[in-house]
Formats: sequence, structure tokens, C-alpha cells
Amino acid sequence: MSSISRTGRLIAVVILVAAVVFLIQQGQLMRAQKKDYLSRELRGRVEKLKVEAAAPSETPAVLLGRLQTLWEWVNAWALTGGKVPVDIPAGIATWFRLLRNAEPNIAAAQFRPISDQITRYTHEFKLLDETVDALGKLALSKPGPYRSGDYVTFEQTWTVGGLPMAEGGGLLLTVGRGSSPQVTDAAGDDFVTIRSSNPAARFEVEKDWGQWTGFITRQTLNFRLRGTSLKKGDTVTVKYGDTSRGSKGVKLQPASNDQVFFPIHLDMEGKGFPMTPPWPSVVVLGAAEIQYVNAVAPSVVRTGESFALAVRSEDRVKNLSSATTPEYQVLLNNQPLKNISAGSPAMNVLAGLKIDKPGVYRFQIRSADGKLSGQSNPILVEDSPSNRIYWGETHGHSGFSEGYGSADGYFRFGRDVARLDFLTLSEHDLWMDDFEWKTMQEATRRYLSPGKFTTILGYEWTGSNPIGGHHNVFFSTTEARRAPLQETVDLDELYKKLRSLHDPKEVLIIPHAHQSGDWNRNDADMERLAEIQSGHGTFEYFGNKYLQNGFEVGFVGASDNHNGHPGYS
Repeated sequence: MSSISRTGRLIAVVILVAAVVFLIQQGQLMRAQKKDYLSRELRGRVEKLKVEAAAPSETPAVLLGRLQTLWEWVNAWALTGGKVPVDIPAGIATWFRLLRNAEPNIAAAQFRPISDQITRYTHEFKLLDETVDALGKLALSKPGPYRSGDYVTFEQTWTVGGLPMAEGGGLLLTVGRGSSPQVTDAAGDDFVTIRSSNPAARFEVEKDWGQWTGFITRQTLNFRLRGTSLKKGDTVTVKYGDTSRGSKGVKLQPASNDQVFFPIHLDMEGKGFPMTPPWPSVVVLGAAEIQYVNAVAPSVVRTGESFALAVRSEDRVKNLSSATTPEYQVLLNNQPLKNISAGSPAMNVLAGLKIDKPGVYRFQIRSADGKLSGQSNPILVEDSPSNRIYWGETHGHSGFSEGYGSADGYFRFGRDVARLDFLTLSEHDLWMDDFEWKTMQEATRRYLSPGKFTTILGYEWTGSNPIGGHHNVFFSTTEARRAPLQETVDLDELYKKLRSLHDPKEVLIIPHAHQSGDWNRNDADMERLAEIQSGHGTFEYFGNKYLQNGFEVGFVGASDNHNGHPGYS
């Protein structure tokens, strides 16, 4: 071999090594330049937590520090759009309270379960933090729209991402939220089957092999992986409502909604710790039938003032119908006024109506075939109204906690279907993270229409009875900072924290009787109302307790609706 050829090969090797080094350096530079979702200070604490959380501790002060870092980490991850386990905000609230209220004589071993939970969730978020596309993707074959109460069949397919699923891992299907998947009766409702693209994989139905007793996972159908592990790109498909052996399919929930989940959790390591991938959702419309028709108009109008009448066609459970509407006759105080043609929208808004004489009026709606009839609320017409009556909802929920639907769907329903004048989405902070709060702030701003539809930012401080009970908190600005249960572990702390963040005049607190507020405590500047009626019942005793204690409060009613149907419960 000539010296020239040896030199040439040496040069080639040097060039190759240099290229490899350059690519490594470029990769490091790109990672360094990519903006971290954690601040530098929080990143330092998170990396320390990853190491230290593996070592159990029974010291409250140590666990409080770890828990604070974990809580900030969870919220930073959520703000990237990452899915947060539903129950972790509630767990953190409980652990904060237990640690902060720890008595000196309590046996240290009682704090070991909290340490174990911190270790578990630190490990989970470490996997999410360090693995690209860790949990892969879930996709639905048919996102709808479907109709409430119908039987349907669709598939939900999971594609394995950056984390493999070890043999012994598995899938958990939630039972009892919209459907109850089952494998024991092939001819029955909600029968499901499961298959994988990997022919060596098989799934066996097993009872819980880990600890999942949270709100979403308190009842599950569990499929455990046997035969092989699953690697990136493998798929697992769950067929909901498999009709091949006689089932009619999955029977959908009765309430219409814009966002209905069929939750799946993943145990990636087979250790009994389910993780939460982002869930796709289906749209459920009202049934294709009309059982009711009614109408909504302003309660007070001035003579000659232009206003709108909304005519709603509804199914058997009062969803907005998805059926073709018949011809309607509209009457005012039983005198024919105008007709609505067949095939009109189920929500039909008649604008530009006027009443020229003072008095009390009602609209009547009748179908041309005489099978349907309904009437509006009473309308007071005055030459110079000194007061107006406005209708709104101060207590309702969406799918951010244990309800259904999106924030957008909630506000659209309140504005367009319930025809409210003002509305608050008062989600439980027990299950809330910072991304959900940001989403609520943005939705409150987006749907505000001055003079037409007033949106109010708020949330429900979901304290248990021993620490003060449930209180809804409202703000006059959408830029407000909440004082969550995770940071205010007692009602007095809630009052104090809100005062430190806001002018008390810009805050309104309304306790309610379901998980009743503590009527022995009251902040006179902020807590000026009490909710004494809701979908849970009528609670006059609750208001009386505040009065008997000398607190000056007014009284309100609200629905506490969990179907994403505010003002309509």
C-alpha cells in the first residue's frame, strides 16, 4: 500500500470523525437553543428532584420541598399542552394539607405514602420530560358527530411512541363515564374487543394489578399485555361497540356535548402505575326527534324597543334537537304574529320584534300539525323601565373536572342555547392545573360581548367540610390570579391569599350548601352572597345559618350543572 493511499485513508477517517463531532455539537447546540419549558431555576430544582425523590423520606419539611417542586413542574408541563393526570392536582392538595398540618407527635411512618406518591409522579414526569413523544398518540376512527342515545361503533387506536410498553403493562379503559365497556356479554351493550398490529402480542383481561383508585380510574376494564413488548410504531386498537357477535354497539350518553372522551390509561412498565395520554373526543348532538318547543325573550323591554325571540326545538331530555323542524306558528298573547317555516334551525332567533303597548306578554309556539306547543317566559313591557332583569349562571362545570365538554362548548351553550345574559365557568380547582386556568381566562375574554353577553372569570374552591367547604370565587378582570386549594389549605387562608392578590372589591365569593361552606366564617368585603338552591336541592337553612351568625349576605340560586349545559338544569 503506497504512502499516498495510507495518507488518503487517514484524511478520510479524520474527516469522518470531524463530521461526527460536528453533528454531535450541532445537536447539543440545537438542544441548548431550544427553549426549555422550565425556567432555569425550576429546571435546577426539577433535576435535583429526579435524583432525590427516588430516596424515600418521612420528614415533612423535606417532602414539602419536593411537593412544591412537583406542583410547579406539573403546571409548567401542562402549559406546554401536555396531558396532566386528572387526579394529581387533587392528590397534591391533600398532601400539602397533611404535611403543613403535621403534628410533632405524629409517627413519621405515616408520611411514607406521600413520599411514595411523590416518587411515583416524579418518575412519570421524568419519563415525559426526557422522552420525545413518550406516550404516543390516540386516534378515533369516527369522531362523529353522533346523536345522544344512539348505538354506535368506532375504534380508538393507540400508536406506541417513544416509550415501549413492557410485557406485563397494559391498557385501562374507564368504565362509567359516558359508556361502560365490557367483554363478558358479546351480545350486550358496550361490548369491546382489542387487537394489536404486533402478532406476538395478546391482551388478557385482569383485575387491577396496581393502584388506580382516582376519580377517572376508580372503575376500569383492564387489558394486560402478554407475549411480547410493544415498540414505537406498534398499534393497539380497541373496538367500542363491536357488533360482530350480536351487540347493538355503544349506547351514547343522553346529554349532547361537544367533547366526549372515552378515556384510556397506559401502564408502560407493568408496575401498576397508569399514565395519561391525550384523549381524542367525539361530538354528541341531540336526538333526531322533537319532543318540546319553547321560547326565550328578554324579561323587561321598553315599548317600541327592538328585541329577539329565540325558539328552541328540543329532544326528550331537552337537548337542542338534531331533527328537521316542522312549521311553527308564533303567537303573542294568543294572537297570531308570524310563522316559522319547516326545516328551520332547531335554534331559531326571530330578531327585530317590537311591542308598542305596555303590559305583560307571552309568546306561544305551535306546530302546524298541533302536536307541539310551548310558550315563552313573561315579558314586562314599560314605557320607561326603571329596572331590567338579567339571567345568568354562576355555578357550572365542563370536562376540566368531572363534568363533560370543552370551555368553548360551555360558553356557546350558555350564550346560544340557554340564551343567558351572563355566565361563569366555575371549575373545581381540586382538579385544575395552570393550563386549564389559562384556557378559562382566554375563553372568558373571547366570549365577552359588552352589552350583549357578559362573561365573568371564576372557579370553585373545592375545600372539604373540615377546612371550610365549597366556595365559588369570581373576579372583575380576566387577568386575575386564583388562590387554588393546593396553596390555600383552609378557608381562612383563601381569604388571606385573595386579599394579598387583589383588591377585595374586585372579588366575590359565594359559598354553597353542597359540601356546605362554613357559616361560622365570613369575609364581609368579598363573601357577600350565599347559594341556597341548585340542582342538589333547596337549602334555606344554609342561608339562615349565615344570618344567625350576623353575616350580611344575599341569596342566589344556580344549577351546578356538570353536562356543559349551563343555565339549563
